Amino acid sequence: MIIKGRVASFYGCELRKYTGFRVSTTSDIRSILSITEGPLILTAPYLDNMQCMLMPQSHKQKKIYLGGYGGQLCEMDFDKKILLRQVSLDEGDCIILKYCTRNFIATGSTNGVVNLRDPNSLQVIQRFTPHHGSLSDLDINN
Repeated sequence: MIIKGRVASFYGCELRKYTGFRVSTTSDIRSILSITEGPLILTAPYLDNMQCMLMPQSHKQKKIYLGGYGGQLCEMDFDKKILLRQVSLDEGDCIILKYCTRNFIATGSTNGVVNLRDPNSLQVIQRFTPHHGSLSDLDINN
């Protein structure tokens, strides 16, 4: 039996269950961010196949960036709960979002493309393809 929409936390070397709660009875959980107000949890049905989210801590305005399989990258205002910007993705999807303190957002796709984007316009600054398979993660260091 598959249980959808549950979040659990564990602690210690033995991974003892610490907390657990249901977020949704019908949706898979795609991404979780830990913020001051509590966990911010991305579920799929109402967000057109969104897969990942990012909330950079360095912005004065709380912005959330959302990416997924729908061919769009979205920027939302967390406090006002409105869509600020939406751009089409030439690479087709966005399954990884990372923020760099040098003021750019990195997006990764299922076809191996990594884009470095300007967080103010979401336009591509630099594009490269480290390999031609799907990315599972990426790390930014300096």
